[in-house]
Amino acid sequence: MQAAAGPGGANKRYVEVNLMPAQGKVVQIIGPTVDVEFPPDELPDIYTALLIQMDKKEQQLVLEKEQAELQKKLGGASGEEKENIEKQLKGITPELARMDYERAIVAEVAQHLGNNMVRAISMKPTDGLKRGQPVTNTEKPITVGVGRN
Repeated sequence: MQAAAGPGGANKRYVEVNLMPAQGKVVQIIGPTVDVEFPPDELPDIYTALLIQMDKKEQQLVLEKEQAELQKKLGGASGEEKENIEKQLKGITPELARMDYERAIVAEVAQHLGNNMVRAISMKPTDGLKRGQPVTNTEKPITVGVGRN
């Protein structure tokens, strides 16, 4: 907490709140275990979910480019050509959604290691994960929906 002069000139107490979640980076990967380094004083609590976005694969980049080109053509198309473009887009869209889902890895903090590092357990395979990749602290535990919404 810090003291600051308020509107009336009186000292008020306020707390600085960081609205951005802490960003860390992958330091080590051993099977499903991922060690992550965070800035000082921003270490996530145990049982907190961490989100790791893996890099896009070449195939995903090609599909995104193709989707953009088809959407551009769709504006000036009509009749049978328009139907063919819409059919192609319907095939690409779910594939891109699947690829985005596969890129996101959720890991749960299991241990504080010291030196601003935590050890987390990945909920998905870590194949393709690299050291230095950014990690976001969700500041929430892993949750699973149960029953109807």
